[in-house]
Amino acid sequence: MLFLDYVPDLTDIEIEIYKFIESNINKIEDLSIRELAALTHVSTTTILRFCAKFETSGYSDFKSRLKYHSKNKNQELLPHSIDESSLVNFILKSSSSSFEKKLDEVAELLINKDSIYFVGYGTSNVVASYGAIYFSKLYSFAINLDFLIEHPVHKISKESAEKMCVIALSVSGESNRVLGTISHFVKNGVDVVSITNSSKCRLANISTINVPYYIKDEKIKTSDITSQVPAIFLIEKLAKKVANYKK
Repeated sequence: MLFLDYVPDLTDIEIEIYKFIESNINKIEDLSIRELAALTHVSTTTILRFCAKFETSGYSDFKSRLKYHSKNKNQELLPHSIDESSLVNFILKSSSSSFEKKLDEVAELLINKDSIYFVGYGTSNVVASYGAIYFSKLYSFAINLDFLIEHPVHKISKESAEKMCVIALSVSGESNRVLGTISHFVKNGVDVVSITNSSKCRLANISTINVPYYIKDEKIKTSDITSQVPAIFLIEKLAKKVANYKK
């Protein structure tokens, strides 16, 4: 996130500050702490707490690191290899009792549904297609709703909503296209399970259950190349859990 190689634990207000900075990254250098506070509708103390979470000594230090990050952002080289340690750490974490409890919670929700719908955009849409195929082999009915990204459903009956569940896939959890599609399901009372890289995102906030996997973000210029291995792993694990519950 920005110049960090991990996602810090941000409050909802701090997430909004982050979004503003990310959208106006080239303007921050010229803003004083008071100006940034005014533009984000917070106090200067809140800005300083935000800066501290990004491992900086204050606002000036934060701006310096942000400037360096922005300058070198477009000069990044393709990683020489996959970050195996990040994936191994995820696999190990996924076998913990707390993580298993989260997946059991999702499985218990899915077992009572007649149909599962997958939604994703970009590379997450490819994973959504895979998820629909994989679930269909172990579950009664699952489909990828990629066409709903452009043509969202506005009305779903209460009876249908109760028997449906949407699995939303997004690395950042901030994709406006996915959020737009999911919001229509939420308004109609459909349960949503989101799989994201962090629980501190808008998609997680509107989901019935969020399953975050927390691996290192990887970007080349403006392209997100963060591994989708955790999302695929979770889809397979959840499908097998549901299948075992049905036995």
